[in-house]
Amino acid sequence: MKTNLASVMESTHSKNKQYCQNQIRITKIFLLLTIVACAFACLEMFKVFWEQLLDHRSFAAIGQIAFFIIIVLLTYGNFVYQFTRLGYFQRLLKHSSPDREELEKIYKEDCPSLAILIPSYKEELDIVRETLLSAALQDYPNRRIVLLIDDPPEPKSYAAFESLQNMRNLPNSLQKEFNEAAYPFLQAKKGYLERKNSNKSKPQKETKLLIQLYKNAFLWFQNRMNEYDDSTIRKELPEHTRTFMRNSFFKEWCNLHSKRISELEFLLTKGGADSYRIEKEFNRLVSLFNVNFSTFERKNT
Repeated sequence: MKTNLASVMESTHSKNKQYCQNQIRITKIFLLLTIVACAFACLEMFKVFWEQLLDHRSFAAIGQIAFFIIIVLLTYGNFVYQFTRLGYFQRLLKHSSPDREELEKIYKEDCPSLAILIPSYKEELDIVRETLLSAALQDYPNRRIVLLIDDPPEPKSYAAFESLQNMRNLPNSLQKEFNEAAYPFLQAKKGYLERKNSNKSKPQKETKLLIQLYKNAFLWFQNRMNEYDDSTIRKELPEHTRTFMRNSFFKEWCNLHSKRISELEFLLTKGGADSYRIEKEFNRLVSLFNVNFSTFERKNT
């Protein structure tokens, strides 16, 4: 599984590198064409300007100078864009993304807490809910999600009052949902620590437990993903948002957990994961749904 995953990542990196190299070549070609075109244009404009001076057509010469300045400014903008584009792809070519193992060191080490602030002013409830979900399900421990509600604290209509109350209650409902999802993982980690401290932890048994826990996490994400196919759920959600959350968010989480299950199953055939990997996976599973939701109303203070 590791070999296959590494080969896929290597293939993706190779494709990205080839794409960047092609874009750099294309940019250099158009940059050269722009320079040549500018050179010919400058020669032609200077020729016209010189003829106007020889013919003592002062106003025409002044007009030619103004025209030349306009062309220079437009060309300057073109050069800025092309050099910026060239620099972007050159930096992208040199960039090397850290692998998954490097990124997940945060689950073994103490890392600073992360607060994500989400402003809202008379927004649709379903849209805010999706935003809170996408923020809460970031792959990082110690997360805190704060919904900044900027709606008037004293609504003038019943519809506005109802909308404000629903917005205020949204973080609480999500907190309850996440607490329920996090409970089995918290209990599993608690049991693991007890076994570890009493020297009763066995790599194979812990790996089997981790596989089952990841399958449970996979099912949670899969169930949420399937909800986007039901148009009766969250009716106000635009179709493009449904598609994005289903295919680019929850589906990616499902794929990630599916790969993790395969990795652990492979390790199980080798006698189980080592203690470092086991503890890291328990920490990651716990932090997956261990999120704190809250609200803040600036106009109410």
